[in-house]
Amino acid sequence: MTVMKLLDDLKTAVEEEIKDLVLPLSIQKEDGGVQRYRAPEVHKMRLPTSREASRDAKKYAPYVLIQAVTAEDAQAPGQSPTASVGVRMVCVTYNRDDEGLGALSLWELMERIRIGLLKRGVIGGQFVLDPQKGIQALFYDDDLAPYFAGELTMVFGRPNVKREDVIQWL
Repeated sequence: MTVMKLLDDLKTAVEEEIKDLVLPLSIQKEDGGVQRYRAPEVHKMRLPTSREASRDAKKYAPYVLIQAVTAEDAQAPGQSPTASVGVRMVCVTYNRDDEGLGALSLWELMERIRIGLLKRGVIGGQFVLDPQKGIQALFYDDDLAPYFAGELTMVFGRPNVKREDVIQWL
């Protein structure tokens, strides 16, 4: 029922959807200029940090960063209470040789996640993807080449907190 549980369950679901998507890694000095490949890593809320914080985002490409960005508990008059969490997934790919392929790799990554979440509908047995709000995809059109980035946003309903009545009517 907590945001932490949702993030853990989403990480597991996203990893399952993209485990066989092998993409080029951002080339680092320690790689000796050799291109390596792997499935995108999935992180929650923030990327791991190092002493070179300004380069961290590029260092981890390709990756998916899952962030809880909003949470709401509400009850309209005469209605049942509702609880939801807004989620943003930042997706980043890399391709130094072919900008077209880099952009297509980003869309492939985002589509696998989008389709997988829509098929599941429920994450972790308790978080329901809001069908009225759906999933929105945004491709960042800034010239970041050889890095390509975009995001998916969505809202999940979550179980309501049961109220403890402190006033008893006599």
